[in-house]
Amino acid sequence: MPAHEEANMSPIHQQAIAAFEDAVIASVAVEPQPNESREFLVSRCLAANGNMALTIAVKQEGGEIAWSKAYGIHRNGEALQSAAEKDPSQVRIHIPKFCTNPEMEEEWREYQLSIREGVLADAMSDTDESVGVRSELSSVTVNTSFQAASIGKPITAIAVLRLVQKGQLNLDADIASYLGGVWKLESKFELAETITLRKLLGHAAGVSGSGFNGYNRNAIRSGKLSLPSTIGVLNGEGNSDKVEVVLAPNVGAVYSGGGTTIVQLVMETVTGKSMQEIITAELIEPLGLLSTSCAFEDINLGDFVCGHTGTEGLPLPGGYRIYPETAAAGIWSSALDLCLISDAVWKSWNGRLVNGATFLDQSLAIDMLTPRFPDDSKFYYGIGWEVKKVGGSDQFRHTGWNEGFRSGTYTFIDSGAGYSWILSGEVREQVQAGLDALDVFYKFPIEEKETSKKEETAEIPPSALIQCVGGYLPVDSVLKKRDGGVKILVALSDTDQSALIFRFASISDDIVAKATKNDAFKFDVFKSIVAKFTVADSGKVKMMFGDLLFEQSG
Repeated sequence: MPAHEEANMSPIHQQAIAAFEDAVIASVAVEPQPNESREFLVSRCLAANGNMALTIAVKQEGGEIAWSKAYGIHRNGEALQSAAEKDPSQVRIHIPKFCTNPEMEEEWREYQLSIREGVLADAMSDTDESVGVRSELSSVTVNTSFQAASIGKPITAIAVLRLVQKGQLNLDADIASYLGGVWKLESKFELAETITLRKLLGHAAGVSGSGFNGYNRNAIRSGKLSLPSTIGVLNGEGNSDKVEVVLAPNVGAVYSGGGTTIVQLVMETVTGKSMQEIITAELIEPLGLLSTSCAFEDINLGDFVCGHTGTEGLPLPGGYRIYPETAAAGIWSSALDLCLISDAVWKSWNGRLVNGATFLDQSLAIDMLTPRFPDDSKFYYGIGWEVKKVGGSDQFRHTGWNEGFRSGTYTFIDSGAGYSWILSGEVREQVQAGLDALDVFYKFPIEEKETSKKEETAEIPPSALIQCVGGYLPVDSVLKKRDGGVKILVALSDTDQSALIFRFASISDDIVAKATKNDAFKFDVFKSIVAKFTVADSGKVKMMFGDLLFEQSG
């Protein structure tokens, strides 16, 4: 039975769909209309927040697709004229949860209004035909393509492992051996160890470029802008900075779309193929994916969703932004395809065949889902995927955020169950309400808040630097298990009484950090990292290096 057909679907899954839809409907004050279908009501409730389309798919235990649904329209062109006539001061701005104070809220409002102004200036003359949406299409289906945003990173990692399996790539080889004279990764300091695909895909290479803005499609098509090549992106020739090593590798996860773009260049160079050709050969064809693509134009024969911004649901100029950083942000897909992709990884992890053939060797799949480095959210990165302990179960997952799109894919390793979704819009919280309802209905493990009592500590002022001297190991147990842990050596400076010297195994140079007025130590070369020392009641000295906690060894 096709996943989107509800006829003969088991009552349990029909009830799950109802629970999801009830939660979305309850998230806004929208009255049902006479003779209105359930799907149309859900679509109107989503549109009340500017969320113009949503695709979702759910996997049952064993990884098989239980059901998938799609809501909304391809492009909300009618919103442009009414928005142009509205006073900007009367526009409702959705404030996301990460805006935690009035200053951040005001900055977000100004940012959103500036995006709105740009959309209205550049999208008024767009039509469905001009952006490439097939005019005969009405509502979206489960096979309609959406931008998957950063979920392209684990998709790219899968393609890399397929090439490793074929003997074309090695996860632990120096990337310079693949790129030769094509391009060189530069560093702010002298490295003592090589940068590898494993480090790049695990966000452990200390590479810059957390994310990318994409390019206005109308400006590209009119010739006002030109797309940089992959090398051009890495050299900072586009609308993003040059990609280089800016932090000590192998200490923790520093999320880097720039690192994934380096991986893209390695794949293109070694295979001599485009990302579209690589993803087609390594994922689309073996998995039978219907909606996945790396194309910049002619997306899914016109069956794609435009990106929409703001609570008015304004379609982006040209329909969507173009990302030459394809691996990091530019892959199109559907929730159904994302579930098929994650299921192929899960089946490989269990040593099972996918569509009658080995998709990934079991050893590679296990390697992919082995957690290594935590980020500041306490996710752990394996190869391409975030891996996190949720309610006692391990889950591999990834989320995405492009202008006009949000996305997420989640699978529990012990059961293969999970779900994927992609939203054309920006109010993720509305989708989360439905996902929370699914977690409860299916009794999926739920993430628990930390309740452990924290040990009392006191800050060590710069006047007592001698207490900070010594070797430091991570408090985190996962890091301790990896190669005996990560060690940072801290010593006093011979020339500056207010400075400390940091030594890392991955860097040949000594790194200087100077004391600041708030008792933190600021690095000259690590622009986004500070170190702070505390001493516990037990006398143990601890150090926060960025968002990672270390303690003195010995």
